[in-house]
Amino acid sequence: NDAQFNVAYYCNVLVDSTGLCYWSPPAIFRSSCSISVKYFPFDWQDCTLKFTSLTYNAKEIRLLLKEEILNETKWMVEWIIIYPASFTENGEWEIIHRPAKRNTYKHIPMESNKHQDITFYLVIRRKTSLLRGQHHHPLRAHLLPGLAGLLPARRQYLMFIMVVVTVVVLNCVVVLNLHFRTPSTHVMSEWTKQLFLQRLPLILLMSRPAEAEPYWDGALPRRSSSVGYIASAEEYDSVKSRSELMFEKQSGRHGLEKDNWSGIARTVDPLCLFLVTPVMTFGTVIIFLRGICNQPPHLPFKGAPHDSREENPRLL
Repeated sequence: NDAQFNVAYYCNVLVDSTGLCYWSPPAIFRSSCSISVKYFPFDWQDCTLKFTSLTYNAKEIRLLLKEEILNETKWMVEWIIIYPASFTENGEWEIIHRPAKRNTYKHIPMESNKHQDITFYLVIRRKTSLLRGQHHHPLRAHLLPGLAGLLPARRQYLMFIMVVVTVVVLNCVVVLNLHFRTPSTHVMSEWTKQLFLQRLPLILLMSRPAEAEPYWDGALPRRSSSVGYIASAEEYDSVKSRSELMFEKQSGRHGLEKDNWSGIARTVDPLCLFLVTPVMTFGTVIIFLRGICNQPPHLPFKGAPHDSREENPRLL
């Protein structure tokens, strides 16, 4: 209330001989519509504008849609009338349906002011032309409402990729840890050898390292007495100490164990590749297909055979 109780504007009233009064005030209705950005930028919205009487009930006043008569043909205007001269097309949204409907609620008594209303529906869809500039110019944050509530498909995809990248980085850390393990710090169990060195390489179609073959130059050995060789071998063993023999044996076992840890690391790395690749592919396809398949209905009202279009009026 601005403390001004005088009439600000005197509108015209058309009075019919039957007592029908037609008020024609110049009015502009401004309304806000809460939108869902779950499938942004492949979203569509259903905005409504409801008119009802808060003072009179259904027994005192009836809310009806406008009727038109042309050449003894009568129909009801069940759509939002848009005048092309005063209409400016929006660059972000396109109008799919614009029906109007008179709603009566049978479970609410006629003495209530909520028994009837007239609702105008505006089904709009975000234009796909907005997506053309995404390859070079990312969508700005101001295109989304401040309190969207739900995560859009684009943000869901970015979060999904972030989780996948985190898993890949953790896998790299695990592979490096396995590669640089030594028998002095870790002990390898038998089931680990069976799983990562024998079974998984066969499943992943990995090529196993070829074993070294003995060298042969093609010359046949000559027959000779082996007494001299046996004597030299016994002489060599007597010269070589037992500690050196144990050290060589332990060094060979140490190197073999280290190679086994490196083999496990080489198995875990492609295993992550085989697991992450299908997950990332199917996740990307599912996220974007949910948005692309999110299309507005062909008819404005579910189960209604009439499309409430100006080109197809329903005759009375």
